[in-house]
Amino acid sequence: MKLEQTFSEVLEQYNDLLNSSVNTNAIYNLNTELDNLPVAAAIVWLKVKSNIELGEDDYVVINAIQSKWSMEYSNVFEEDEDIYTSNLAIFYITLSEVKNAYQLYDLQKSLTDIRDYVFNHMIREGSLISSLKKNNPDYDLVLSVLPFGLFAPEDLIMVSGMNKLLSYNKSIDPNTAALLGIYFTEKYDFVRADSYLNQAENHSSEDTVLIKILETYLQQKKENISTSVFIHKPLGNSNVYNQLPYERAPHYPTVKEKCVFNVQVNASDIQEVFMHLEGIAEKFPCRLVDETLRIYQAVVEIPANYQGGNYFFTLISEKNEKSEVYELAIQKNSALNRIEFIGSNEKENIYSIKNEEESIYLLFQETKLLLSQEKPELDSIEVNKKMARIDSQNHLFVSNETLAFSLSEDFVEIHELVGKGIIGTTLRIKDKAQIYYGFGERYNSVNQLGNTIDCFVYNQYRDQGTRTYMPMPYYFTDCNYGLFINSNYYTRFDLQDSNKFEVDIYIETGENNVLAEIDLLHGDMKEMISQYIGCTGEPLMVPSWTLGPWMSSNNWDRDSVVREQIELTNKYDIPATVIVLEQWSDETTYYMFNDAQYPMLMPGEVHTYDQMNFPEWGRWPDPKALVNHCHENGLKFILWQIPIEKYLNQQNHPLKDQDEAYMIEKGFVVKNIDGSPYRIPENWFTDSLLMDFTNEEAKEWWFKKRQYLLDIGVDGFKTDGGEMVYGADVMFSDGSNGREMRNRYPKEYIKAYYEFAQQNQGITFSRSGYTGAQGYPAHWAGDERSTFDAFNRQLIAGINSGMSGVIFWGWDLAGFNGDIPTAELFMRSSSMAAFCPIMQYHAESKGEFNQDRTPWNIAERTQTPEVIDVYRFFANTRMNLMPYIYNQSLKSVNEKTPLMRAMQIEFPNEDFKNCYDEFMFGKSLLVAPVIHEGMISRKVKLPEGTWVDFWNHSVVQGGKTIHVNAEFDQIPVFIKENSAILLNLGESKTIGESIGNDLTKYTNAKLVVVAKDSFSETIEDHLGNLITIDADANNRKVSVSQKLPIEVELIWL
Repeated sequence: MKLEQTFSEVLEQYNDLLNSSVNTNAIYNLNTELDNLPVAAAIVWLKVKSNIELGEDDYVVINAIQSKWSMEYSNVFEEDEDIYTSNLAIFYITLSEVKNAYQLYDLQKSLTDIRDYVFNHMIREGSLISSLKKNNPDYDLVLSVLPFGLFAPEDLIMVSGMNKLLSYNKSIDPNTAALLGIYFTEKYDFVRADSYLNQAENHSSEDTVLIKILETYLQQKKENISTSVFIHKPLGNSNVYNQLPYERAPHYPTVKEKCVFNVQVNASDIQEVFMHLEGIAEKFPCRLVDETLRIYQAVVEIPANYQGGNYFFTLISEKNEKSEVYELAIQKNSALNRIEFIGSNEKENIYSIKNEEESIYLLFQETKLLLSQEKPELDSIEVNKKMARIDSQNHLFVSNETLAFSLSEDFVEIHELVGKGIIGTTLRIKDKAQIYYGFGERYNSVNQLGNTIDCFVYNQYRDQGTRTYMPMPYYFTDCNYGLFINSNYYTRFDLQDSNKFEVDIYIETGENNVLAEIDLLHGDMKEMISQYIGCTGEPLMVPSWTLGPWMSSNNWDRDSVVREQIELTNKYDIPATVIVLEQWSDETTYYMFNDAQYPMLMPGEVHTYDQMNFPEWGRWPDPKALVNHCHENGLKFILWQIPIEKYLNQQNHPLKDQDEAYMIEKGFVVKNIDGSPYRIPENWFTDSLLMDFTNEEAKEWWFKKRQYLLDIGVDGFKTDGGEMVYGADVMFSDGSNGREMRNRYPKEYIKAYYEFAQQNQGITFSRSGYTGAQGYPAHWAGDERSTFDAFNRQLIAGINSGMSGVIFWGWDLAGFNGDIPTAELFMRSSSMAAFCPIMQYHAESKGEFNQDRTPWNIAERTQTPEVIDVYRFFANTRMNLMPYIYNQSLKSVNEKTPLMRAMQIEFPNEDFKNCYDEFMFGKSLLVAPVIHEGMISRKVKLPEGTWVDFWNHSVVQGGKTIHVNAEFDQIPVFIKENSAILLNLGESKTIGESIGNDLTKYTNAKLVVVAKDSFSETIEDHLGNLITIDADANNRKVSVSQKLPIEVELIWL
């Protein structure tokens, strides 16, 4: 691949610009020829980047771009004329730079047209293609990331295209290698970037400009990590799942343990690399272990009695170099195995636990255990029997009842950094539990027996396994005990994984005398869930509209599309109560609507709605009118948000740039330990700044920027992300560090948005979370494929979330990633989602074909028209059930119990310990979705008692497994005996009939009472009505007290 000559000259000048050297005369002398419009556009782009005033000839080029961008041209590698994505990117970024620099807002119309063209024509099978005639990806796509940033390197269609390219295993020339290196540099994947740089340099007879740009980009990116030739991050990014090639392992070695020191050396003519480790080796030779990456490694066995010290690296070459000095702390692990009661006071029993050298204190309060380095005052040498305590066999007693576990002989192991203090503890207990429930939103299993589970908020895109966006350091068992580790720090639970009947709990420790705070849960499973919720914060109820069907897609990127989708849902008589828009903002500030025009204000000042202009040709010509239109159609209006100040792949944006500078100046962003702005080092939104929600002044400014959204009627926010804190030492305004804020950050972020949304009695809809998530409802299960396996995993996640206190949980029914689901999967998912706390369909960004998970698109794409009827039926069923769902939601909030609950919780005397394909929706409905492809029937295990089929009211005896037929449009649901189900039915008074989406009235209220024994129940519906039911089994009568006209159907068993 050979660059066109003039374009090569453009890149030469651009590389000089990157190195702070602008040759104005050379740029003026570049030959602008309209016959080669991509190159002419690149020259204009370079002038704007170089702050050179545009002339008449340049505006001729700009006008030509606007009128001729869709014509065929050669690309910058002089390939045959075609419509190339890389050319479109050059046109796009040139117009964007001119628009922003000269406030020529009308250029946005062409920008939107170009972007639309790319998404409508330049995608095949989920991947960007290089050109229409090639019809597949090629390496020039990299130019559309850098330097012409139409796409970010993490955009899914770009990632997919690059993955396809790399799978071809073709030999590549130096320019191609340089392009790949540029791509991976922008992804902060220095491993592959260095590899491609090495390939390019080794196979090039000349220093091509693309190699120069790669070297510049790579150097500048690496300088964000280290300004020397050495790159060594001893603790990496503190990512427990992914390590950097130049970090230390282990981070804190013990004596007599081998420690591996990895360093990347960015220098030529490397002769030797040495490590100098204080007290061990003055000059320890480092071995080259990765020639491509230039990774050198020293492996040192830490000698006995070593106390730690400093180390650095040196390079012997033409120019000798020395790295900065790093510290090596040594970890000392001490098992404490002698427990002794030493006294009590009014609020606790105090025990010491020690070995020959060290001791700490166990403080047993009423339902809590503290591990403390500080001895509390003693009032008595007698045991306080009102408090928890242990007996001579180390069995634990709470509320005068023995819990079914005991402390191991070496109950506590202390992990200490020599000379610095304790960094963690491991607790060991013995039990014979066969069930370990809890741990937050987990996708692998409902029962974690035999697994090791850790708590580390993490964005695992698809295939989550045991990783999760919403972990919680808590579990409960079938032995009537549970534990909650009250900590924001990292924790890990070995649940009989290493040793049978032993649970090992590792707890990272903060900088205070209390090493661990553990809440002791006891009782039945429902009681322990309630206790846990009580420990972590009161759950909050959601507005009734949250409980109706939601409609959402990442593709709805303009007013006309939103109105079309609303028209279609009305046309097909499909109810929805919420609409979510993700692609509404400028994708830069994330608070301005796309195409909005506004004056630049002074830094720190905020725009009101009246200061914004929304052109008629724009994607959002009247946001306020659109919000009103949604409200008039019974839809609440939710907007997507992210807690970052975005890195724009070296592009400029005046308002974003001003906001970023202001945030840095005022200290509104998370910082590194040296006070510099922290930039996200990996994964989603790499290089972006992270908003500090512990800073009250920052929050005030942040939400003033977004106040106009509430002023025009926005009802809430989809608070995405939050899993972006990497590094133990990053600092927050309130003094917290990264070790604590990794897990705590989502709470601070979502809490701030939730409180902001309360101006409109709104909600947040969040992906990440930690303990206390129930205080800021609601949540969804994150990103998954459209497969039956993912369907199973989402069901597991929902049940686990409920057991972890998250009452209002939903998922992207039938998945959101990749190609659309099959008609069968969509129908099966719709039936299950109708009986979930939140029912929502959603789709990811645009592809070659319409990826919307709307029932009408699924019907069209799969050529299965009955999909619309099936989804309509279950959406109507959802609305029919609204009085029941609202009442059960309110009871779940008040009683601190799940709305979507595991069978074992409701039926603890039966064996449902590993069951996830049946669940209770509220206390009265047993739901058994069909979750395997091709099945039209399934076995349903009914607990003891008498059950009534929800659909036909036939009576079934429980205590056995039955076989139930369930076609694609059916789902087995059964009503528990002694239940009252309040419904809102249509004119024919049958389930699944339309009543619209009006939540302010009943069409026909109907109460279904299933009675076997005498019982009483009070129902509070979504309109505030109270209905009291008294069933008298002796006289087989039911009295209903209400002010609402209700038809009552009695089913006596």
